[in-house]
Amino acid sequence: MQLKDLTQDLVLVAQHGDFSTDILSISYDSRKSTIGSLYVCLPGTKTDGHQYIPQAIDKGIAALVVSKEWWDTQ
Repeated sequence: MQLKDLTQDLVLVAQHGDFSTDILSISYDSRKSTIGSLYVCLPGTKTDGHQYIPQAIDKGIAALVVSKEWWDTQ
C-alpha cells in the first residue's frame, strides 16, 4: 500500500518526501522495523520512540510518522 493511502485520514502538520512510496509493513518498535516499513514513533511511559529513529533508518525503513521534531530527541 502506498504511504498516501495510509495517511489519508491523518491531520498532517508537515509532510516531506514521496507519498507514493510503497509501505510493506508498519512498526512502532524500531527493533522490529525492516526494509520498507513505516515506523510510527510513539512517546511511551518508559521511553520515546522518537529516540530510536536513527536505528530504524539504519534498518531501511521507507517512512516515518512522528509527533514532534525528531531531532529534538537527539
